[in-house]
Order: sequence, then C-alpha cells, then structure tokens
Amino acid sequence: GAMDGAIAVVQVAGQVLSLCWKYYSDAKNAKSDIERLIRNVEALKGLFQDVQALAKGPGAAKLVASKELIERTALELEQEFKALRKILEPGKRQGILKSFGRRLRWPLQKEDVDKIFQLLERHKTTLITAMNCDQMYEADSQEQQKCLSRLPDAEGAAYNHRLWEHEDRCLPGTRIDICQQIMDWFEDPKGECIFWLNGMAGTGKSTISRTVAWDLAEKKRLAASFFFSRGRGDISHAGQFFTTIAAQLARSLPALRPLISKAIEENFDILKQGLSEQWKHLILNPLKNAPAQSIQLVVVIDALDECDNYDDIRLILKLLAQAKCLQTIRLRVFVTSRPETPILLGFRNLRGEAYQDFVLHDIPLSTVNQDISAYFRNKLSLVKSEPGLSSSTPWPDEPTIQRLVEKAAGLFIYAATIYRFIRDDYNSPEEQLSEIAKLLRLPTISKTLASLRSVLNVPEVESQPIRLFHPSFRDFLLDPQRCLDSRFWIDQKENHINLFRECMWILSELRQDLCDLREPGVSVDDIQENIIQQHIPAHIRYACRYWLSHFQLGNANQKDLDRILRFLEQDFLHWLEALSLIRGVSNGVLMVRAL
Repeated sequence: GAMDGAIAVVQVAGQVLSLCWKYYSDAKNAKSDIERLIRNVEALKGLFQDVQALAKGPGAAKLVASKELIERTALELEQEFKALRKILEPGKRQGILKSFGRRLRWPLQKEDVDKIFQLLERHKTTLITAMNCDQMYEADSQEQQKCLSRLPDAEGAAYNHRLWEHEDRCLPGTRIDICQQIMDWFEDPKGECIFWLNGMAGTGKSTISRTVAWDLAEKKRLAASFFFSRGRGDISHAGQFFTTIAAQLARSLPALRPLISKAIEENFDILKQGLSEQWKHLILNPLKNAPAQSIQLVVVIDALDECDNYDDIRLILKLLAQAKCLQTIRLRVFVTSRPETPILLGFRNLRGEAYQDFVLHDIPLSTVNQDISAYFRNKLSLVKSEPGLSSSTPWPDEPTIQRLVEKAAGLFIYAATIYRFIRDDYNSPEEQLSEIAKLLRLPTISKTLASLRSVLNVPEVESQPIRLFHPSFRDFLLDPQRCLDSRFWIDQKENHINLFRECMWILSELRQDLCDLREPGVSVDDIQENIIQQHIPAHIRYACRYWLSHFQLGNANQKDLDRILRFLEQDFLHWLEALSLIRGVSNGVLMVRAL
C-alpha cells in the first residue's frame, strides 16, 4: 500500500543521499549539480515521510482519492532511485583508487543531472498536488458535489446502467481475435486516438462494446461510456453527450472534480452552450491541467449512428480526435457504428492517423459460425437445465444446432432472438424450437397480436383464423394514400407473392409416404385422424390448399414460373398424396385446371 511504498522510497532515498555526500567533498566542477540533486532527493524523501505520518495517523482517511496515485509514484520513484544508486555506487576500481588516496570521480554529466532533475520535479508536483487534492476534497467536497450534480447525466448512457442489465456480453472463448485487437490498441502507447468498430445491424457490435467497457472498468481504465439508442430519450441525441461524459469522468478520476466544478462555476451558462464549448471547458482543459499522473483511459461510445443528428456526430468525432494532444492523462476513444457512409459520419474528415478501423462483417463466416454455435450451445444448455426437460437426452442435437447456425447467416441478433423465443415462458422449449421457420418463417405471433386486440379478432384457439373487426383497418393497411407512414403500408401483391414463395418452399419439403404408413393401398378413411394431424400440421395444409391463389394474386416474375415448373417436375405427386390425406383432391383438380 501507500505506507509500504513510502517506507521503501525513504530508505532508498537515504542511500542515494549518503552516496551523493561521499562525492561532494571530492567534486570540484560538479558541486552545484550534486547540491541540486541532494536538495531534490531530500524534498522527495521529506514528502514520503509526510505520507508515512499521514498513513499512520488519523489523517489516513484523507488519502482516499490519491492512494492509488501515491502508490504508483512510490513504485516508480523506488525504481529510479535504485537505478541512481547503482550509478553512484563506487565500483571495485574506484574503491581501490580511493584506498590509494585518489579522488572519487562524479559519474554524471550535467545533461544527466538535468534529466534526473526533471523526472524528480514531475514526481514532486504529482505528490504535492495529490496530497493537496486530498485536503481540498475534504474542504470543498460539498461545494463540488453541488456543482457537479448540476451536470445533466443522460439516463441509460453508462455501460452498467439498469437498462442494459440483461443484455449479453461476449461468452468466454468467443470473439477472441477482435477483443484481443481492441486490447492491443488500448495498450499500445503509439496507437491511434480512436478505434472505430463498424459492422452491419445484428453483427454483435453492442455486445462487444459492453464487454470492452466491463473489461476496462475492471482494469480501472474506463473513463466513461455512452450507449446511444434510437428512440430512447436522452440517449437518442447528443444534447447531453459531453455533460454525461464529464459527470462520469468526475466519478472515475477524483483529481478532476475540483477542475470540472471550477469550470462550471466560471462558465455559468456552460450547460446551455454548444458541444464545442462543453468539450473544451468540461473535459479537455480539466484533463490538460490535471495533476501529473501518467495514465491512459478510454471512452466507450456505442451505436454512434443512432444519434439523431449527423452534424452532431461529425462534430463529436472532430472534437474527440483533439484528445491526442493530451500528455499526462491520455484519452482514447472506442466507437462502434453501422457502416454508414464514413463521409456522413465524419470519419473520413479525420486524418488517417487519428483513427484505426475494423470491419466486423469482414470476419470470415467460419469464425463467426464457430462463435454462434458456441452461443447456441451455451444458451440452450441453460434452457435445458430448467425443470421439466430431461437431462439425459442431448437437446438440441448437433444437426439442429448446425441448422440454426446456418439460418443465422453470421448474425448474432438472429441467434439471440431465437434463444429468447425458445426460452418463452408460455410454451415448452421443444415446441418453440419446432415452430421456428414454418409458413412465414416467423415465430408464433400471439404476443404481438395481444396488443392489437382493439382492431383484430384474435380467437382463443390457435387453429382458428384471425379476423379484422372492421374493413377500415384493411383499407388503412392496403391504401398507400391513407397510410401516412410508409413502414405500415402493406403492398398486397408483394405479400401474396411472398406467401406463394413460402408455400413453394414448404411443398419442396414434402416426401413420399408422408405419414410413414408403409401401406400404399390403404384407404384414407382407415387412417386415424390424429396420425394425419401429427404428420401434416396446419402450415403444410395451408400451403397445399392456397399456393395457387397467392400466385394468381401476386406480382410474379420469371423465377416464380421456374419455381412452379420445378414443383411440377419434383413434388407434384407428393402434393397430390398430401391433398388426398387432407381430403382436398377435388380442390387440387380445380387448381391444376386454373394453372
């Protein structure tokens, strides 16, 4: 701790001083250098004796804020004093000369002393400021707290806010390469000021940001974090961006508190000023004028593209890039966003050396698939361990996991959604897993429908159709003039042809002897209804009966005609068999005539 460090420094400083005095009587030209060095070492020794006294006495509580800083300074100084001791210790040859009455030669040039002098000066300033800060915190803490509490702090911005509590972090053993690259960038003193991780929607950017933020926080290297989120109040715009970062900085670096609160006092309307002024007064200047502590910290900014103003985004990046001029407390910035045109985001306006970028969706699919299958195995084993699922049989089996991975097509968001769906509170996981990718290749929509009961008649029994209460809702959905927001407009022809394509996909899965009867001549009347129900569920029945209606009502293209040809060549007989089992052959005859 601070006490042990102080003891070690005092001890080595004493040895350096006695060596300096040995040379002093012999040195002619170097007397002033030696005096200067002695004065400096004595001052530092005295300071560390104060630290010892403080750490022993009732004032130990005052060392709260600077404890870590003092420990680090002690460690560095002890090493530097030991190196100095080694230089000054008379070697064997010098010892022999001394016994022959020769003089000791002072081994340091003037430049060397200057260098050591600067180094010791820096440590002295750090220590004095740290100890002063501690006294200051005590005196002004209430005033400062009052000042700092005026900083608008955006709800939900921080990585560890309640809002993100149930969001995933990277599983151990996944995303290894990218996480390693980020840590290498952070630890490289010559690294660029900004690391830009960009990737398409669903590639896992936010999960990586959360992981990076937690890891840095554990290492005490996280300065602040801001997780943008579209449509979520204060974190959907940049209005409180810098005030939030400043508030978090004040929490993570106590030495900045007096400087930030002073900035608020001196610029009384700073909270109403623009982003440039807030950055300069609340963050950049306090970091420039902070007590000398050589430390590198990171600001994590997630989903920058979800900030609702591109001009603000460009300005934020331009301002953050100025952090590369900081010497003592160095600030790095980790940013994620979708790969919007970099010009829009303002990255291309930063000179090349200001940032390093990494494109997430360029990682080979094989690597991503390994991580996604690890995700499925890990998450679905949690579902498995819930009561009611037998633990002896492997579930889901390996082929199912591989199918899920293929369907995910490199998107973590797909994997996470499937997991949430399978883990559904109301249905069994096995049923949920078998539900995925049926007719609409969508999960069951009962929860979504529950909130639309004012316009839809949703029957209790799932096999019954959903009806509209009033045709005006249908008009609203289908009429582009009436539907003011184009996202809610349903293109009737487009939807019909999509349903036709899904029906074709389902029919391509049909096979001979669909109900596993192994008796080609058996009469439909002799087959138990529950066997037919089990092997030909509702979505297959629907596809068998209505594929042609959707084709006729949709805007088909040449590929759709090719699909029908392929169906007639490969699956026509399977379809007729399915129709006979669901007593729909007469329907099928009419469909073939219409076709």
